[in-house]
Amino acid sequence: SDFDVETTPVTTGLAVSLNDICLGDNATADITGNLIDGSYEFTYSLSGSNSASDLTATGVFSSGDGTGSFTIPAANIGADGNTNVIITAVSFTTGEMCSAGSLLVINNFDVEPLPNVSVLNLAVGDVCDGNDATVNITSTLADGTYQFTYDLSAPNAATDLTATSTLSSGDGSGSFT
Repeated sequence: SDFDVETTPVTTGLAVSLNDICLGDNATADITGNLIDGSYEFTYSLSGSNSASDLTATGVFSSGDGTGSFTIPAANIGADGNTNVIITAVSFTTGEMCSAGSLLVINNFDVEPLPNVSVLNLAVGDVCDGNDATVNITSTLADGTYQFTYDLSAPNAATDLTATSTLSSGDGSGSFT
């Protein structure tokens, strides 16, 4: 009788990196290494501000260069602070699901808390065509640097515009143009 001997995933040089996220968002674990194109199941744990063990996620690699990613659901990262991701195994998701276990691939990311704001008022005066408008902020935000995402209505309609403002007066006020 014939049978096939399937290989285990090649995990030489396997690394994981993650960008910091806001509380309530999913995290994306970007994987680099020598994984061939295909579908993989990653077994991982979280430690630090968020702890969980024996979690699994599927990542599909189709870049041809050994890179891909998997998603860590927001439900598993419900606390702000620094969180470590520890990949302990990588398995093929097809065939015999051969696994490269006993791994210890680690990196971390920060889960940033959401701004605590009970009051946020924005005021904009009239402006001449071709000039920048100044947006004045009155809020209960703590001092810090914030990115504001906003939309403009007609006749200058635009969506998902962003501006950054540093509040440093201690009273939640500032501005951006």
